[in-house]
Amino acid sequence: MAMTQKITITDNSGDVHSTSDSIMTKMEANVSSMSSLVAMIESSTAEGTLVSESVLSDNGKGVVITRVWDDASWTNFQALEGAESSDFSDAGWTVVTENSTHMGLRTRQDDTFGE
Repeated sequence: MAMTQKITITDNSGDVHSTSDSIMTKMEANVSSMSSLVAMIESSTAEGTLVSESVLSDNGKGVVITRVWDDASWTNFQALEGAESSDFSDAGWTVVTENSTHMGLRTRQDDTFGE
């Protein structure tokens, strides 16, 4: 059963971006610890085991990414060592992730919970 991952990313620096790629490029530069995650996303996309789309917010300060993973790729992605939530917040980013299977089960990670 496929996993759907919805990620909302906000650049808290005040920068306004004109494209989703622009905001993601900046975040990857700011959070170097996510390089293994990015490599896995790129290889899974190339293999066809991950399909994703992104939508830039109206104000250009955030992006919503929706990814649909196949089972094996999702399992491999979850096993990766990568960026911790503090890596994002310390670099000026807010990242909220919500995961759901196609059977309706949902989990949510909000890196700003309790702040």
